[in-house]
Amino acid sequence: MRRVLRAETFRGVAAPAALVIGAATLAMVFSEVGTWAGRWSALAAYLRVVMIVLIPLTLAAGAWQGGRDHRRRTAELLTSTSRPLWQRTTAAWGSVTAGVVAGFLLATAVCALLVGRVATYSSGGWWWLVVVGVIALGAAAAVGLAAGMLLPWRLTAPVVGLAGYFGLGILTYVDDGRLWLSPAVNAVMDGSYLPFGDHLLQAAWFALLAVAALTLVGSRRRWPAAGAAALAVAAGVVIATGPTDDRWQPDPVARELVCVDGDPEICTTRETEFLLGDFAVAARETLTRLDGIGNLPGRVEAVISYDDLDDGRVHTSVEQYISWAGTLRRSGAYGGALETDLVRNVLPSGFCADADGAELVGELHDVALLWAGVDPRADQQTVATGTGGMVVESTVDGPHDRPLDATLHDRLTAWPRAEQVAWMECYITAGRDCDLTALAVLRAELAKGAAR
Repeated sequence: MRRVLRAETFRGVAAPAALVIGAATLAMVFSEVGTWAGRWSALAAYLRVVMIVLIPLTLAAGAWQGGRDHRRRTAELLTSTSRPLWQRTTAAWGSVTAGVVAGFLLATAVCALLVGRVATYSSGGWWWLVVVGVIALGAAAAVGLAAGMLLPWRLTAPVVGLAGYFGLGILTYVDDGRLWLSPAVNAVMDGSYLPFGDHLLQAAWFALLAVAALTLVGSRRRWPAAGAAALAVAAGVVIATGPTDDRWQPDPVARELVCVDGDPEICTTRETEFLLGDFAVAARETLTRLDGIGNLPGRVEAVISYDDLDDGRVHTSVEQYISWAGTLRRSGAYGGALETDLVRNVLPSGFCADADGAELVGELHDVALLWAGVDPRADQQTVATGTGGMVVESTVDGPHDRPLDATLHDRLTAWPRAEQVAWMECYITAGRDCDLTALAVLRAELAKGAAR
């Protein structure tokens, strides 16, 4: 059996599959480095996100291997040998699985080396996400092999791969428990973990699928396949009737704040503590633009996820600024600037619930941004937090939606420095409260052009 498996591995699709899976994994993972860099749980979750592509590729590889004997016209010859059918089937499946898993794990190891250099937190059983992903790849190889043996045509492999891709696409984005029938997850949930029971249930589902597929084509009796299929259906029903996003549980230790004392206090979560030094330097340098203002926030936090945020604090999204090495860049992957985001989030939002005051609020927001050295026309978008607040982050989309008039800003900067600071303090207080009456008074002062 060992010799057969070795022969299948070196003569079949195992080597090409390893190269394709490894290259595809690295290409997809390094296209979104900010999503996982420096965080074990985020890396493991993102490796499950890319399963939406890896599983179809594995299905196609298995199907191509399954139809090989038919293409070589050796199927009838092999049936006349003494080697049992289950042995040939298992060897073919083992070779494909070995190649696919080797490519996946090598790519994973490259990413793990980068994360391990800087990671400051490791818990939540993140490794089970990878283990279950490996089991899912083995199941995909088995299903693809069965399809190739039952339908040994040259087009079977691409058709099975495409069908798998569309099927996973549907499952991965449904809004019920069927989501977890797919090995691909639809997002990285920072600061969260999946309980062991959910990992175990998914592992059983994928393993039973593999057994059912292999016994279907590797056993001359039908009852083993029927039994495995029945158990797989039972596991699938339990998964499909369960919750959706509620399976993710918050990790309180990962979400603990780690801070650098000062005015303001600079913080990250424990999971992203490796960014704290870079973020503190950037924040302190940026906030020197607002020196002298006494009512700035007492704490500034770098965040990845917007879940469970306390809107009494200032949060700056840093995901797009994280490099593959786990450092914090000043310019973002989407064209943003970290300093711009910091200033925008320290100052009051340019939006209030009262639509009648939108022009007034936006106009004074532009004045404050210009005073802090930020061009209001810089591309940005507003992102809703998990508790109803708003966080602004830079992006290549979302241009300034009204003409910029710097007249009010020019009048403000013509005042003595102390008067400018006093006006900004009043603006920050009124802007945070969306006090339209106070904001109107502040605008009138600028319109007059006289110092306060």
